[in-house]
Amino acid sequence: MYGLIRLLAIWAESDPLLYPLELVHGDKPDFLLRFGNREIGIEHSDAESEEYLKICDLREREDELSRQLFSNEFEMISKSRTAKQLRESLRKEPDGGDGYGKHGWERKWAKCMTLMIRKKTEDFRKKGFIKHETNLLLICDRLPGLFPRIEIAMDYLQDDLKSCQDHSKSYWQEEERYDGILIETGDKRYGRDLLIEIYAWAWSKKEINNLRR
Repeated sequence: MYGLIRLLAIWAESDPLLYPLELVHGDKPDFLLRFGNREIGIEHSDAESEEYLKICDLREREDELSRQLFSNEFEMISKSRTAKQLRESLRKEPDGGDGYGKHGWERKWAKCMTLMIRKKTEDFRKKGFIKHETNLLLICDRLPGLFPRIEIAMDYLQDDLKSCQDHSKSYWQEEERYDGILIETGDKRYGRDLLIEIYAWAWSKKEINNLRR
């Protein structure tokens, strides 16, 4: 809900909303926003890594693993490995590792977002999902690591979206899809959060007004 409030705040700064407005919490999609004569369905989802949380827990509980960096190869969205498998992976990881390599974090971030978009679009196409005049997917970035260099990361994400389904056409050419993808992400070092808005014709980034919880 907090992510949606921040989204409305940034929209109000750039394109004044018409009042009164109504925000309805529901299911499929999660929210319906009404203002003026417009209806916008917004599906909300967090992008996070179950595997990374397990790794942090292991490092906190086991002294032997506390000195090891988390594996560069942890999975972000797919099914997590078992604690035994993660423990073995961490023990093989050399102190310091080799980092993510050139654009490694940007490529990993883009891959994660592509998987999330693909999964949520499959849900969007299922029977029972209510379609509105405008349909948006809001992803809140809860991934570990530092803020990716967004221009580089978006190059990878745009390339992924060009062959998102069957490699014959881009995501934006699919018949049933979201009209726009919104990603809330940020730099954990400096507390600077961004909203990325992606549409068929272009993408943009805006700094988010960090409202107090």
